Amino acid sequence: MEMSILKLISIIVAFLGAGPVQLSSNNNMKSNEGNNMITPKYLRVSIAHWNISTYSIDAERIFRMIETDGLAVFHAQPGFINYRLMRADSTITIAVAKWESEELGKAGAEKYREWMRSVGIMNFIKLETYSGEIVVDSYLNTGEKD
Repeated sequence: MEMSILKLISIIVAFLGAGPVQLSSNNNMKSNEGNNMITPKYLRVSIAHWNISTYSIDAERIFRMIETDGLAVFHAQPGFINYRLMRADSTITIAVAKWESEELGKAGAEKYREWMRSVGIMNFIKLETYSGEIVVDSYLNTGEKD
């Protein structure tokens, strides 16, 4: 079952806890010069298409491995900020990882995928990954920690 891009965006926005974004009709945007704002960061979103039910005992075992050993792999990577994994339905999970930069994000993601291959997780999933610069971040806009 394929997900429309709008549905995917809605799921990701809801997953990240961001509300709808609305620009003013006159595009009245202020410059960030002199505001000492933190530079936007890098985000990777991976959609995993599972060949087993995400509600199965095997999937639950894999989630526990990710929660312990997988998160340890992430935390050992320079530039790692946070990671979230969501079960979208019985065959899809969506993972979001935030990094300090694209360079660190790509390197850290590859280390994590090496770990997933080494423990056999990749035998259960096919990944579809999107990545890029974060242009709106609730942490940057409110000062609250994710």
